[in-house]
Amino acid sequence: MAQDSVFLAEDGDVVEISSDGVEFAGDVPPVSFTSTDRRRRGPGVLRDRQLLAEEGVIVVIVTVDSRTGHVLTGRR
Repeated sequence: MAQDSVFLAEDGDVVEISSDGVEFAGDVPPVSFTSTDRRRRGPGVLRDRQLLAEEGVIVVIVTVDSRTGHVLTGRR
């Protein structure tokens, strides 16, 4: 993969994705690591955790007006 096609973000980085591209947005908020339900153990849970550890995860939070479908929060 071409290096200019890769965007490397670290834990807690705020990243803005728009039609203009991808960029870091603002200060890094305070973050912490949380262990999930310790009672659930098994091959599926361990496999999922290993995949997340290797590949990572992206969480997108958007507030949308249910009547109009317009985005209520976020940068434009």
